[in-house]
Amino acid sequence: MEKERAKEEQYRLLAERSRREVLKMRSSIQEGIDGGYKDLKESLLRRGWVENVNWESTKFDIKWTLNAKDIDYIALKEGQVVNHFGRNREITTKKGLTNNLRHSYSVHNLVDMEHYYPRAYDLSDPQDVGDFILEYKLTKCVSILRGFLEHVNSSEESTLTYGPRIVDAALRVCERQQRDINDVIDSELVSFGHGNISSFEWELLRYVSLDNPMECVDDGSLPKSVLDADIGPPDSDSDDDEDATNGSSSCIRGSAADVTSCARYVVASHYTSKPIGRWTIAEVKRVLTHLYSTTPQCAHIDGLHNAWIEILSKCRCSDETDDSDNISEQWVVQKYIERPLLIKGYKFDIRVWVLVTDWNPLSVWIWQRPYIRFASEKYDPTLQCEDKYIHMVNNSIVKDHPEFHRSKEEIEDSDGFMWFLNDFQRYLHNTYCKNEAHIKPGVECSPRICRDGFDIGSPLDRKPCHVPSVIDEPASTHCEDIWSESLQPQIEEIVVSSLWCVFDNIDHRKGSCELFGYDFMISDTSQGSTDYRSGQFRVWLIEVNSSPAMEYSTKVTEALTKDVMEDTVKVLVDYKDNVSADTGSWKLCYRSTFSIPRPLIQYSKLEIIGTSLRPPKRKVFNLNDIPADSGIRNVRFVDEGRYQHDIHVALSN
Repeated sequence: MEKERAKEEQYRLLAERSRREVLKMRSSIQEGIDGGYKDLKESLLRRGWVENVNWESTKFDIKWTLNAKDIDYIALKEGQVVNHFGRNREITTKKGLTNNLRHSYSVHNLVDMEHYYPRAYDLSDPQDVGDFILEYKLTKCVSILRGFLEHVNSSEESTLTYGPRIVDAALRVCERQQRDINDVIDSELVSFGHGNISSFEWELLRYVSLDNPMECVDDGSLPKSVLDADIGPPDSDSDDDEDATNGSSSCIRGSAADVTSCARYVVASHYTSKPIGRWTIAEVKRVLTHLYSTTPQCAHIDGLHNAWIEILSKCRCSDETDDSDNISEQWVVQKYIERPLLIKGYKFDIRVWVLVTDWNPLSVWIWQRPYIRFASEKYDPTLQCEDKYIHMVNNSIVKDHPEFHRSKEEIEDSDGFMWFLNDFQRYLHNTYCKNEAHIKPGVECSPRICRDGFDIGSPLDRKPCHVPSVIDEPASTHCEDIWSESLQPQIEEIVVSSLWCVFDNIDHRKGSCELFGYDFMISDTSQGSTDYRSGQFRVWLIEVNSSPAMEYSTKVTEALTKDVMEDTVKVLVDYKDNVSADTGSWKLCYRSTFSIPRPLIQYSKLEIIGTSLRPPKRKVFNLNDIPADSGIRNVRFVDEGRYQHDIHVALSN
């Protein structure tokens, strides 16, 4: 009893203090937070706010939770701030993000998702399943042509490549794919094949191995006698093997009739030494060049292996796959970025924090100090190794690597496989700066970078000082700030475009806000060259996270988490009262100049008044109700008390 009275007194004092403080600075906070999010609470407490320790209480001004389900939107009052928008799954799940980016960009006149989001398909949608299967086939044809060019351009004379029938079939498919539909729409026969692949062509190409022309993909769909057939070089005396002396061999398994007559591999010189072969090479180059100019993903992320990943709609876990038949419909399948920008051979992504303080008008803040997350093992461009430490950069995975707490020699100044943004900027400058007169630091950090120089300070301040080009300076000596002039503008454009795409499906409650964690990767078309070209790097959106991790997992995240939480309070509290207040590293990157009229979201309780229908009572048999002359000698109730109506009877003979 005394304990309950003490608790009631505590609530009373809290209520009185909250009322007094609210008049002064709107100051009660309710929190259910762990890890670095506690820094947000500490920042509010330093401003004189009061913590409401009663989680069920509706007396609060800010409620910050990890899960949106912990917020009762119906009970919210005007002026109360919560850190999640209703229906935020439209952007924070793979399924929601994919569908909204695909269907909404044209409504708001936005950038096509093909330019910044690897193509993805919702496998719970039958139409998407069909689209994925077709895209998988078409991409394999492009991969065959890519591999063909790589083989014929090889300096080794013994290099093998795909036979003429394989190359011709893939070339025909890609030629149809690049046609303008308006040019063939009037021809029913031609338009039907536009962007499609015939069953005959796929029978020939489906078994082609993209890793080795001498091998084949074996899925067991052909008779065992065919699968076990000898695939060695045919008899050189065979009349139908005119290329036997050039090193050809039956290898690719199409239909049973095509195994020995159509599919073969040849040495690359078969094409380079003959006029018809050189014409084929020129045609392949022409078709691929056109595809690169019209299909951004073909030019920037597709490679030689036609690799795809399958991703749970609810989370970010994935497995590589190259088999379209072994994917459950509960997954989203997405194109794997086969040509990522690597740092010292390691794959990485960029975590960017984004704060949305209003949807209508859309107000977007982007924190200007993102960080870099590395994979813990070097990238394998052949994709033969499926080790998660090679392909995944998530801290939840790399933290289990044996060298997590030891800095890799190749990745200087990293901690827990992470970099500050300024480390990344220095790497870009040191690697791609074209002006040889600029001093580039070696292992020891030089005190000066570029002509203006720069004093090396703390890791948070180590930023290269880039020199703007002058009018008479040739492009070959221009020192370009790749981050500020190329990558950062792309990131900001992608963030704004992705938010506009979900504008119609997110609840626009005034007073709500949300902190998102955007993950980006960069594709590299240079094939490992350090000769930087404008437009070489393309930023790609990977996913959007709700309640991004704020743990002190490394020295990098510990420093940044403390700062971003303090700066978040500056935006939500200080800036709200004074638009000239300091907002730290948060930058208001976008605020729409207009509001779109739409029905106001009114959360109200739906109440149904009436009397529920009751089923008629079933009669329960009583032993005393059974007539003596009924002939029943034994009655047994099964599980008496639960199933009294369910009886077994035994009749007398």
